[in-house]
Amino acid sequence: MTKIKVISNPYKQEIKYETYKENTQEWDDMTSFRVQTEVSASPTFFGWVFGFNGKVQILAPESVKEQYRQMIAQADEGMQQKENKEQEI
Repeated sequence: MTKIKVISNPYKQEIKYETYKENTQEWDDMTSFRVQTEVSASPTFFGWVFGFNGKVQILAPESVKEQYRQMIAQADEGMQQKENKEQEI
């Protein structure tokens, strides 16, 4: 388990705020909130973050942010390779 920090805007995207309420620091403007909690930094977690289409961001630690970047880069590279093979046919 890794302690992470994420930020979200609950008014633009539904998110299970109640799940994280104990660990949440609300912003004064009530348009966003931050969560610090422990998660397993796994493909499942990264898929969950990705599913919010940029409305949830990993703030810390840097190592988890880097893992997420690498996963996205590998997925993009795989798509590009597939497209190149399809164009060759």
